[in-house]
Amino acid sequence: MEILERVSQGNCPKCGAADIIYHGSEVQDESIFYEANCGFCDAMIHEHYDLKFSGMSLFLENNEVKEMEMGDTIFNQRRKTTDETKKA
Repeated sequence: MEILERVSQGNCPKCGAADIIYHGSEVQDESIFYEANCGFCDAMIHEHYDLKFSGMSLFLENNEVKEMEMGDTIFNQRRKTTDETKKA
């Protein structure tokens, strides 16, 4: 088993083992942490990540999924409001 000497994603910060067992996650503001413990030394760990907007999945009527990224053109297929319907 490879043991690391520096803190790294997926490795225990106590012993360096890559034997991390994940249990759950929790979102806090713009970050998420995963609850875990080390399968080698049994240390309790929270592994932290920052959340960053990376895009959206748009589900269309014909079961098609359109993956969209920041800056892509909006479909502009919005529903008419009650006021717009009265004007038409």
